[in-house]
Amino acid sequence: MKKITSIIIAAIMILVAGVVPAFATEQDIQSTLTYEVPEDFLLSIPLEIEVGNTLQISLEQTNIKENKAINITIEGLDTDGYIQLNNTQYPDYSITVRAYGYGGNMLNSENNLVGSLPVSEVGNFIEMTSYVDGFNQLETAAGTYTGTIYFRAECVSE
Repeated sequence: MKKITSIIIAAIMILVAGVVPAFATEQDIQSTLTYEVPEDFLLSIPLEIEVGNTLQISLEQTNIKENKAINITIEGLDTDGYIQLNNTQYPDYSITVRAYGYGGNMLNSENNLVGSLPVSEVGNFIEMTSYVDGFNQLETAAGTYTGTIYFRAECVSE
């Protein structure tokens, strides 16, 4: 019983330690309130991309007011920059696609920056294109080929 009482008293003392003492006389006590709003932005990236067409990624909204930019990269590319697409009907058949970012640079695992959008330029866009890498149409199955591309958007200092 003494052990439980001492634990309760210790807990009460810990809770009371963070409270400003109030005295019988009148006082004005000032406390500071803080709240941090995280950096936030909204990009527009199409959910479906047709290979061979130019893709536009645009900065729609942001609450960031400093000299920063949003870098858009493609994740998961191999050193050659290939993205694999598989035939939806015959999964054993695949083709490869390459992506090209800002300035026509071919993207790969070392150079995966699609482009950069300054936060001061809401409404502007960057473009990316993708092309089927050369293959022999007679050695693959006709049909629709699909794959996944992973974008990463990150706020960085300009």
